[in-house]
Amino acid sequence: MEKLRLLMVDSDPIIRFNLLELLNMHNCFRLEAELETTEEALDHILTHEVDVVFINCQPADPSRTSQGTCLPLMLESKYPDIQVIAYSGSPEDAYSAVRNGCSGFFTLPAEPVDLHRIVNRLCYIYQLQRLRDETAYSSLMIKTRSGYDMLQVRQILFLERIGRSCRIHMEDGRQVELVGYSMAELERMLKKRGFFRCHQSFLVNLAKVAMIQSDNDSKHYAVRFVGLDGEIAVSREKYMEMLTLLREKYGRLER
Repeated sequence: MEKLRLLMVDSDPIIRFNLLELLNMHNCFRLEAELETTEEALDHILTHEVDVVFINCQPADPSRTSQGTCLPLMLESKYPDIQVIAYSGSPEDAYSAVRNGCSGFFTLPAEPVDLHRIVNRLCYIYQLQRLRDETAYSSLMIKTRSGYDMLQVRQILFLERIGRSCRIHMEDGRQVELVGYSMAELERMLKKRGFFRCHQSFLVNLAKVAMIQSDNDSKHYAVRFVGLDGEIAVSREKYMEMLTLLREKYGRLER
């Protein structure tokens, strides 16, 4: 399973360390950042992809931060899929955590059995969200030179920018010329559908990648697809990020 992108929010470094030690035992999280206040968490979410937040009900002194249980209320309109787990030293905080929309609550010191139950539910909900997205995003209606085409996302190999225009390469060999899209716009449209910007000129469907070729001496990196002759370039800056994503998602990539 793809690892969940995790934020840990608590001004106490010892609590953060102990919780991360327990969570790492499950091998299903990728730590994105350790922060100290609710506002820092919100700012981070505005500019980064996050799946789960573990936050202290009072992550820092009240003069520095809002209560951690307020975070779901701040996220519910734009980021409803982010799961927020609250914790504190008092079970009395459970009511406010649930009332404000937290996905779970536990008391400190954390019991491994409680965290195990919470982690299992986080992974279950995450899988349901991915299945929903895959179903909703199975087709793509996009403007082309001949009008609007409905394309099956699973049949797209990659998108290419040529000069000021963009083109979609399909697995059956078709090439679809697009009208009125920048590469940045296409990246935003397709990022949640399993596509990755491996180069300024290429956006690839990760599900279709068969191999990444690397030559560290010449600093040449490229990606190949099943059933397609030739290769497309991968920038040196994107190589390791792409390789990590593929290993986490599929675990079958050749180098």
